[in-house]
Amino acid sequence: MPEFLPPWPLLGAFVLASLALAVTPGPAVVYIVTRTLAQGRRAGLASVARWPWATSATPRARRSG
Repeated sequence: MPEFLPPWPLLGAFVLASLALAVTPGPAVVYIVTRTLAQGRRAGLASVARWPWATSATPRARRSG
């Protein structure tokens, strides 16, 4: 093994940790999936597109305010 590479156990641990981080969804994905499951497809798509006026909760908030 070349001198500039770390030992195999360390390299293997790094590769496994990198793969775990690459496969794990981030907080934005968890938010979108949670909102989609709780409020439906339209709210989930609005979260992706960042259209707060496209959700079903917005008209109620406008009427009550």
